[in-house]
Amino acid sequence: MGRVFLMLALLVGATSVQAAQTPLRAQEQALRKQIAAISPEDVEMDLDATRFERWMELAENLARQRRVDEAVAAAYEGAGEIPTRSADFRSVSRDAFARAAAFEERVRGPSEQSTRAYWSAAISVQRGRSPVDLLAEDEEPFFGGYLDGTITRLRRIGRADEAYALAAGALGIATSFRNRHPQGSRDEAYERDRRMFAERRGQLLALIRTAYEYGRNSDADWQRQLQAAEALLAAGDAAAARRGFEALLSAMPRPIVISVVRARATHGLARALAAQGGDRLSDAIRTDRALLRQLMFQSWREDDRVAAVGADLVAMLDASGQADRARQLRADLTAYRASGAMPVFLR
Repeated sequence: MGRVFLMLALLVGATSVQAAQTPLRAQEQALRKQIAAISPEDVEMDLDATRFERWMELAENLARQRRVDEAVAAAYEGAGEIPTRSADFRSVSRDAFARAAAFEERVRGPSEQSTRAYWSAAISVQRGRSPVDLLAEDEEPFFGGYLDGTITRLRRIGRADEAYALAAGALGIATSFRNRHPQGSRDEAYERDRRMFAERRGQLLALIRTAYEYGRNSDADWQRQLQAAEALLAAGDAAAARRGFEALLSAMPRPIVISVVRARATHGLARALAAQGGDRLSDAIRTDRALLRQLMFQSWREDDRVAAVGADLVAMLDASGQADRARQLRADLTAYRASGAMPVFLR
């Protein structure tokens, strides 16, 4: 008898769930029809992101049906449809990806995907600022909430080394105003920059937190591998050093932000490739070029690492017979250090 009652209870429960899902299924179908009715041409002209709003409604609907993976995929698919051909659309796109990431974190928790979404938004700000993001003249470009959000998420998903690297860059950006004014200067521009830093003191706290976590959780094996490969390169064994750097980089997770260890290993790999000469020089140029681009997005214009990688890349271009490109990069790096303007070929 007890077994019969149990079976009846399970049957009633399943029937109740199915009945509750029926209106949600109907709403899902209606939303999918609405999405399909909005043509790609309309999306290309719609700064209000109407189709994205329908995607987010669909995501909420799927989440209520406990189809969480489909819900998250719908949110990101909708964000990915928004064009990025203009500053205004890039602003809309950043907001959409941030909302998709926030949705994922609400229904499933922080992830590598949501962290990448926030970091992509931060990079988008650097590539081309929207009118809604513009700062006053001569102010340092700054990611704002997207940068802070990325640091927080890196910590939550266990990427303490990457969080530390990005927090150090944030603090460098926030304090770089000190290098733009003559010593002892207290003019209006200085006071404005000082007030801006006071508003950003959260970056300092973030750096302290991430530095502690980085020191506590950094991988000792990675450090040993890095030092061993660097020692081989210093000893003149470029081939063995290259293998050491490649082994280390392959052992590390796919990066969201370039950590201190990864930056040193990647630059070391480029130097080892260049030392081998021949066809390896082209590989070295590609390696350092990609590293320079990533460092520029996550650091500040006075960063010594940017200067070091940039100088090596200029030398490699010269050595490969690309004197014009080397000369242009040298000029671009000088302009970047003076104004923070990204070199065109790195954007």
